Amino acid sequence: MLARLLGHPHVRVGDTWTDLPGSKPALLLTVLLLRGEWITRDQLAETLFPGLPQSQARTNLRVCLSRAAALPWAAGLEVQKHRLRLQAETDVAQLRRALRDGDAERVAHLYAPLLQGLSLAQLPGLAEHFEAESRALHAECVGALTRAAAQRRAAGDTRGALRLLELVLSLDPLAEDTARRALDLCHDLRERERGLKLYASLRRALHDAGAEPLPATQALAAALGRQPLRALPGTLRQADLLAGRDREAAHLAGAMPGVALLSGPAGMGKTTLLRHALPGARRLPAQEGLQHVPYHPLLPQLRREPPSVGPYREDLARLLPDLYPDVVPAPLDPGVGRVRLLEALSRALLDSGAPLILDDAQWADDATLDWLAYAAGRPGGGLVVAYRSDEPSEALRRTLTHLERQAVTHLRLEPLDPAALAAWLRALGGETAPPLGAWLAEHSGGTPLYVLEHLRALFEAGVLRAAPGGWQVVGPLPDAASWPPPPQLQALVQRRLARLSRPAQQVLAALSLAPDASEDTLAEVLGQPLGEVLDALDAATAAAFLQEGRLHDLQRRAVSAALPGPRRQLLHRQLAEHLSRRDPNDPALIRHWTQAGLPQRAWPARAAHAANLLGGGRVEAAAHEWRALLTELPAGHPLEAPAHLQLGRALFWQDLHVSESHLRAALDLIEWGQHGPDDLLKLETLLALAELTVYQGRGQEAEMLLKRALALATGPLAARPLPPALHRALTELRVEVGFRRGQYDDARSLIRAEPHPWPLLMTLDALGEFFAGHFQACAARMTELLAAHPVLAHQNAMEADIGLCLLLSGQPDRAREVLQQGLNRADLGPHMHALMLTHLGHAALATGQLTEADAHLNRALALADDLGSLTYRADILHRLSLSREQAGDLRGALERAGEAARCVREVSDPYRELYITAAHAGLLAAHGDAAQAQALLDACALQADTPPLALAAYHRARALLHHAQGDAPLAAQHARHEAALCRTHGMTPLTALLPELPRTSTADHGEDLGRAAGTG
Repeated sequence: MLARLLGHPHVRVGDTWTDLPGSKPALLLTVLLLRGEWITRDQLAETLFPGLPQSQARTNLRVCLSRAAALPWAAGLEVQKHRLRLQAETDVAQLRRALRDGDAERVAHLYAPLLQGLSLAQLPGLAEHFEAESRALHAECVGALTRAAAQRRAAGDTRGALRLLELVLSLDPLAEDTARRALDLCHDLRERERGLKLYASLRRALHDAGAEPLPATQALAAALGRQPLRALPGTLRQADLLAGRDREAAHLAGAMPGVALLSGPAGMGKTTLLRHALPGARRLPAQEGLQHVPYHPLLPQLRREPPSVGPYREDLARLLPDLYPDVVPAPLDPGVGRVRLLEALSRALLDSGAPLILDDAQWADDATLDWLAYAAGRPGGGLVVAYRSDEPSEALRRTLTHLERQAVTHLRLEPLDPAALAAWLRALGGETAPPLGAWLAEHSGGTPLYVLEHLRALFEAGVLRAAPGGWQVVGPLPDAASWPPPPQLQALVQRRLARLSRPAQQVLAALSLAPDASEDTLAEVLGQPLGEVLDALDAATAAAFLQEGRLHDLQRRAVSAALPGPRRQLLHRQLAEHLSRRDPNDPALIRHWTQAGLPQRAWPARAAHAANLLGGGRVEAAAHEWRALLTELPAGHPLEAPAHLQLGRALFWQDLHVSESHLRAALDLIEWGQHGPDDLLKLETLLALAELTVYQGRGQEAEMLLKRALALATGPLAARPLPPALHRALTELRVEVGFRRGQYDDARSLIRAEPHPWPLLMTLDALGEFFAGHFQACAARMTELLAAHPVLAHQNAMEADIGLCLLLSGQPDRAREVLQQGLNRADLGPHMHALMLTHLGHAALATGQLTEADAHLNRALALADDLGSLTYRADILHRLSLSREQAGDLRGALERAGEAARCVREVSDPYRELYITAAHAGLLAAHGDAAQAQALLDACALQADTPPLALAAYHRARALLHHAQGDAPLAAQHARHEAALCRTHGMTPLTALLPELPRTSTADHGEDLGRAAGTG
């Protein structure tokens, strides 16, 4: 036996791994496994039951020990009168040996949190003991790895030291001193991207804890940031390619020598477009911060190329006296002087014949804008005014109104559409990265500047790398919503935020955390009058923060990043409190309470969200949420048992063994927990366990659990009607167990007794048609139900059942189409995957494609074994036996048929047991072992409602047996019974279940039985 106690605890007995549940008997064995040596009964009783009188603790220990001895991993348990022990190899012992030997690599490989996720609600004293041991082990491993890193650095192995420090940070994300040492090594190794990624992880961890990195850590990160980028393609360093703007470039060039306006939000590529469309133009950029310096965009050009303006030299000398030191301007009337200066500037700048560009005109001063209005009447070689449409000044608005009255060309740049973005990526070098375009379109909004920033970030993070012929995407593209915004965007947003009123800033801050918040929500959360909120939204829209009332994702991230940590936490808390009053189960509460630093208040919402995911068929997402909740819940929390129950239900479709461990943990918590019994929750858990044991093939145990559930429903819970969901679950399970136990008429009578059947019950009713031999009717009804209720595909393997019914009614091509369609669903779990493959193997077998059949069936068998379903295993082995028989491998056929028969006897499913036993008997009879075949068939129990398919298999086996015994009349009689069943129920002949009978043994040899099979 091998026990894994680090991480999620589980044990291996033989070749089978089993999860350690949180039950008291399992915890008793866990204590013994951790100790690894003798412990007295009194010591163990005190450890497990602290605070109880010694006699009561000893009694509890005896009961618990009796239950523990029945567990599969208790085989090595040694019990003596006064002491006991359980010796086995454990990963904890291996870890301690590695620590003793100073083997840092082995320590790093083995370590994980002790008993992670194990429920200890029933034994709070033991929980404290395990927690203390876990902390000590964690500290010992962190210390060992840190010392090993220092030794490697001293020995000159800098990269090895860095790798060990990264392992330490993975164990302790808040270890800022370790992070500083790692950043220092990254700086020495010039591992810029690696270091910045470590710093970002540290900063997130500290932020979640309500802190920020120390100044020394920030300085190290800043030093890393100043290192040059590594492996960044030249096209991204220069980023001077025309970004899908060929049409706009041609339009702009064609507008010269006239006046043109070029507008668009920041980062839209205006400057790049101007550079390509007008390569010989002179550019006069206005600068932020100089809006009050007259003519500041014009002065550098005048100084670079001092103009000769004839009679207007004196006017320019007034503006730039250093250019004309020999000129002493005469006094002049201010009004006349202003007009003459405007004319002088026009002659100096516009008469050269080359276009003139006033770029970033949103920052131009009033005097420059006045000149612009004056000069528009005589543009010379052409005049272009480029500005940001999302932040024009009032003076620029007035000037634009004046210019638009004239015959000017106005080009408005919009975000790149997907086709233009793809063309630009090809030009940049991204020919070999087709998923990149869609990802960038989603996260950049088609803004060229943000596209470039995201590309640079992907290269820095190692997600993209240059390769011959293009770029290569390494691994999955990340969720950019969690990335910090591009630095240029962050600076831009902060400047624009500063120009807004305080209420508008507060509204945008709230929207950055809750993009879907309504005006009323904003007013309540921020404590502002509704009218003030509406004014703030108008101001934010005018400043181009909002489009159709929403913040673009990039701007949302930038606004959020600009918030101080305490302010962000407070806003999250205010939003959470508001949402809690409106809907305590809103999934958004999970994020808001967590980011507010109060994750415990998010637990009910997380539980409700996980339940909704499971109800909607999103099984893996639901399991992820329940696991996350269980790792956060303290031992003994009221949500612990429901979480184990729902996680067990979610894992039902993926791993029956792990599912059962969680369901058993839930039942133990309910029966032994400190909050007292919850009969409704206990009923739900019993029903889930009963359903699980049905699918595992443990029919008798399922029936026992169902009886316990019925006793609870008709006893303690009988005083009031069951909640509808529990009533439905109980009825469904009674029907399912009835079908599995061969009680077909009784099961269908339960369905008929329901005045208002629901979709899943109607599905079970359709399944009743299958057992009655009405395969086409079953397929038709299930198809209608699936069309009306698509979520049933998740709750019941309907596509597999439809495919099987089509196959048995003689439509193999249509059956394969349906089954393949189901197999291709992205959300298919192991449960339904195995079932689809089983029936596809059946279909291939029916058409004589043995290689394909074996491939499907062997894959299905591996999945069934992982899932832990004896029912599936019996079905698959039965089909494999038929495949071997058709291939001429008699020995293989008999081995698999015998194994299938042994499995099905454990399953306790009369329908399956009859057709699989008949198949085994028929093979034995056809190949010379009539005595054993007769013994098997004589033991078969036929009933009035035995399904026709199983009955036909029985008659085929009897015909084979009587033929082998030389009794031709009886062989012919059973063959006729089989043929009649096939005719009556539309079982169109397919490849025979068993070897064919000689013609002399049947009066109607053309009739043959299709392959017997069963639904999942």
